[in-house]
Amino acid sequence: MNHRIRLSSLSRSLCWLLLLLSPLLSAKEADRNQPIYLEADRVIINEKTGTSSYEGNVKLRQGTLEIKADKITVLKSETRIEQLMAEGEPVHFRQDGDIPKENIRGYANQVTYHATDSRLKLKGKAHIWQNRDEFMGDEIIYDMQRKVVNARAGSQGKNRVHVIIQPRGEEKEQQGE
Repeated sequence: MNHRIRLSSLSRSLCWLLLLLSPLLSAKEADRNQPIYLEADRVIINEKTGTSSYEGNVKLRQGTLEIKADKITVLKSETRIEQLMAEGEPVHFRQDGDIPKENIRGYANQVTYHATDSRLKLKGKAHIWQNRDEFMGDEIIYDMQRKVVNARAGSQGKNRVHVIIQPRGEEKEQQGE
């Protein structure tokens, strides 16, 4: 089953996710200018092809952005990152927003960011939380340029896309507004 959702209240969540996973962009403005720290059991960097591979208990940190994966592969041109692929069982990510209600976390078995067309793809048990809202599906593709989310259920049709949007009135009460 295929669902297209024009972004509204869900746009903030997925926009933050896109910003979270790109080393070129950042959900938190201050994170953008921070160095990127990577830890892995093995690292292979091929300057000729512009490919770098980080394998085994990989941890990426840039400011408040944290990604934990089994493997992260980065494809780079001479001037910029073209694609970032993270794989794991699952890949975990989190980042603080500029304000607490913009904090985001989630996981998926595979996360790919395509920088050339500003597209983010989460595949395999994808689950995103922002504040108390949740978005779940087997595959979530976010097109940043068109601002379109395309969420799909599993190929067998057994799993469905799930979205939970909490009432905003309760959020204000919890924040003491």
